Amino acid sequence: MRAAILLSLLLIAPIASVSAGEQSSRSYQPYEARTAQQVRVARVLHVREVRIQAKKTHTGTVVGAAVGYAVGDKINDRRTARVVSSVLGGATGRAVQGKFYRRGLEIYVQESGSGKTWAIVQEADVPVQVGDVVALVGSRRNLRVVPLD
Repeated sequence: MRAAILLSLLLIAPIASVSAGEQSSRSYQPYEARTAQQVRVARVLHVREVRIQAKKTHTGTVVGAAVGYAVGDKINDRRTARVVSSVLGGATGRAVQGKFYRRGLEIYVQESGSGKTWAIVQEADVPVQVGDVVALVGSRRNLRVVPLD
């Protein structure tokens, strides 16, 4: 059973980490490429670290159930063992996948022109500090903080 849990961890970890990268200031959706986006200049007022949960999918449950089924197939009373180990494997996979998150930043910025203040959460993949002058790229629903050198 320990081998099944370890195997499901190894299979689920890469899947969860790939699906969580969508909150990066460096990640763009295909429809955003070659599209003009609004840019505003702002100053960083406050930065704090946050956790960004991985996208919820059923991958962990499916992989865990498949591993559980394979383990149950090796036990003498196969019918009962398959069902029990599939359910336990699925539950384990779901629980493990729910524990994945990415390191993020909640960044408070104030626009230079209008004085509007925004709080934007994105992955902690670019250096941002209080007092930095940054560009706010995109629209209200999909806004990124990009450091200006």
